[in-house]
Amino acid sequence: MIRRNEEWDSRHVCQPESSWKEYDARGIYLCTVCDECEERKLSKYRLDVRINPNYEADEPIEPEDY
Repeated sequence: MIRRNEEWDSRHVCQPESSWKEYDARGIYLCTVCDECEERKLSKYRLDVRINPNYEADEPIEPEDY
C-alpha cells in the first residue's frame, strides 16, 4: 500500500525553470526541489547532514576523481 506522501512524491515533477539542486553540507548532491516540494523532499534528510560538514556517516565518503 502506498501512503499518501509517497504517492505525491512519485507523481511530482519539478519544472526546470523553477527548481534547483540541493546539496548536503559537504557538497554532495541530495535532490532537485522547487518551492512546492522543497520542505517535503528535504525532510527525508537529517538536519545535521544539511548544515554540518562534519556530520557522522555510517559509510565511507570518498572524494570524486575528476
